[in-house]
Amino acid sequence: MTQPKQSFEEKLARIDAIVKEIASDQTTLDRGIALFTEGRELIASCEAQLRGAQAQVDAASSASGATATSSGGDRDDGISF
Repeated sequence: MTQPKQSFEEKLARIDAIVKEIASDQTTLDRGIALFTEGRELIASCEAQLRGAQAQVDAASSASGATATSSGGDRDDGISF
């Protein structure tokens, strides 16, 4: 069974819920292990999304930096407005 795609924010909320459930004194060992596994998978997915977002920001920054440089922009931070 495939889960529907979750947003980054939904994943973070689920991770928070997992942490709270694991921290409760009513979580069994088996349930704690299952939650830990789910949490690790969500964290890995969030990290992948963040790497993708960083790549997009880097690409946009490089493109705008090249435009500012080629258009004679006098800012030294590489950001054109």
